[in-house]
Amino acid sequence: MTTKARSEVWTEEEKDELIRWHEYGMSYAQIGGMLGRTKDSCRNMYRRITSAGQINPYRLWTEEDDEKLRELAQTSMTSAQIAKKLGRSKAAVNVRKNVLGLSERPQGETLCWRCQHSTGKNMCSWAQRFVPVQGWDAQPTLLASSQGKMQDSFHVRKCPQFEKEERA
Repeated sequence: MTTKARSEVWTEEEKDELIRWHEYGMSYAQIGGMLGRTKDSCRNMYRRITSAGQINPYRLWTEEDDEKLRELAQTSMTSAQIAKKLGRSKAAVNVRKNVLGLSERPQGETLCWRCQHSTGKNMCSWAQRFVPVQGWDAQPTLLASSQGKMQDSFHVRKCPQFEKEERA
């Protein structure tokens, strides 16, 4: 599959996705396919972000970093705010929180697994584009992909679009 070049300016969301997916080990070609950009565009933007000092994806976590993360995780700061304070990406913070046992694992299964809007032609915004459903009660979490890589997700506790799936 060939991806056509886009001339649009990169959005902050696209930059965040680029960083997150790169940290999960995806190739620039794979990321480009998901973002509708070329692999060269993805590689160049990643280099611009990292060389500008916005993040350093190769910096190892030190004991001091872990201690600071433990302190910040007990505050009301979001992972994105913690990431900015530590000079890391949100994905790196979430993965490290999980490694250190700092992430609160939701109990039970997410509503999405039993909702008729999770598949088919009437999918909700989360199932279609990973855009949270307006008005839901959901807790950010990490899930392991089939390749064993961690990815951001949500544990949905309550959703205005929830309709129990009819099973035959």
